Amino acid sequence: MSTTSKNIGVVLSEGVEPVETTYTRPTAGIGYVVLNPEMSRDDYVKRCFRLNAVNILTENGEYIVDCIVPKGLINKLEFPLSLRERGGAILWLNLPIKNKAIIVNAYNKRDYNSAYKAYHKT
Repeated sequence: MSTTSKNIGVVLSEGVEPVETTYTRPTAGIGYVVLNPEMSRDDYVKRCFRLNAVNILTENGEYIVDCIVPKGLINKLEFPLSLRERGGAILWLNLPIKNKAIIVNAYNKRDYNSAYKAYHKT
């Protein structure tokens, strides 16, 4: 048996209720791997591989801590050498119910920069 939710006008299965969220982060974006200023680069990289999570800086300037990285993708990430640098470019998605970012693709820094320059030629 199904019911129609008054809030969203969609037919839901019995026992399923819509979940309201109050997140403000975009649903997807491009970002860059960044270091954690509170630890050494080596300790931070080891932590990232242990937890499968990294910090990123989005193109909108948002600093997101502990983005989830799938095991097969973490080896493709490029970590910056210092706090003043950005690492490799990544594509991330936001999991709306938890407002948690997950990295879904990594780009080679050199290839991404070349493509960016070619796209933005005037």
